[in-house]
Amino acid sequence: MTNSWNRLVMRLIGRETLNNEMYGHAGLLRRYCGLRIPLPIQGYLQHGWSYGPGIPLGDLETGELPGGSHFSLWNPRNEQICHDLGFHNVRVIGAPLVYLQPPSEPSNEAPNSLLLFPGHTSDNEPFAVDGTRLFSKYLEELHPVISSFQSTTVCLYWREFEDTRIRRQVEDRGLAITTLGTRDQTSDFVARLRDLILRHQYVSSNSYSTALFYSLYLGRRAFVHGQTFVNWLKPEKVDGLTQYDTMRRRFPQLEWDRFNDTSYQDIGADEIGASYQLRPDELRTELGWTPSRQLASIGRRVGGYARRKLRLSDG
Repeated sequence: MTNSWNRLVMRLIGRETLNNEMYGHAGLLRRYCGLRIPLPIQGYLQHGWSYGPGIPLGDLETGELPGGSHFSLWNPRNEQICHDLGFHNVRVIGAPLVYLQPPSEPSNEAPNSLLLFPGHTSDNEPFAVDGTRLFSKYLEELHPVISSFQSTTVCLYWREFEDTRIRRQVEDRGLAITTLGTRDQTSDFVARLRDLILRHQYVSSNSYSTALFYSLYLGRRAFVHGQTFVNWLKPEKVDGLTQYDTMRRRFPQLEWDRFNDTSYQDIGADEIGASYQLRPDELRTELGWTPSRQLASIGRRVGGYARRKLRLSDG
């Protein structure tokens, strides 16, 4: 009886979209709002840090996402670019990290430790060249920097972690290696990312990314160094420059030879929209977790089911 009831409830309320489930974002926000039922978000969350609009333009163009979809964004720059592109059904709410509950106990920060977040592929987008050569060059370029730290850990994306040739490039240099695993169906991804960052004094990447700006927000001394991998994926042009070059011009103080052993926490806070954090009641309204929005969603779902049944019976 219980299983049948659960199945009926899930059919009525619907399932969360894969985009919102990634990195456990939807679950993290539900816990912040005190929800026990896995109500789906009425709209879409920004997937991660983005210099651009922060919404999946490709999915909107192909019709995979409805044109009138509502998007919850990280920062005002994302919002302004959305407006410039003609998308106005958006609102800034900040990144999921700002809604994460504080750690239950203080992290043990290793002295003079460095955590590396190399640029990575995506689930559907491998490197356009041999990844082992890219990592070999990246690690060789970082060698003078790494030698100034007591310990260094390299956090690899799951695809690179499963590539034994890339792992060997890291291990043969005597560096520690870790991964946060896959990004889907992972309820504690953001918490594990935060805890990993907090165990290190310094963080570096060869790309401007979620990990870099989370690290800055968390007070780490984070800097950018090494040749970017963006040209070996699919670089997006911004005013004739790659996003990487644009960000270097925007934040020169984050470059290794300019960051002056300083944590630019204000940059991290701005990029992840920390000041736009909503209260639980405000977030429930923003994400459609209110009785009226949920009833309207159930009504649309039941109406669609009834129309399909009617068409089948007429056929």
